[in-house]
Amino acid sequence: MAKFDDEKVVFQNVNVPNHTTRVDAEKYNAMKSAFLKIIAGFSA
Repeated sequence: MAKFDDEKVVFQNVNVPNHTTRVDAEKYNAMKSAFLKIIAGFSA
């Protein structure tokens, strides 16, 4: 089943100027949440 556009997030690659990719919003937000939890542990 095809996903709708509102289920995608535009992701920018910091290593390649002006390059963007549309990624699955649910997976992206799960990855972002996990990453921020790990980073928060290093600030103590």
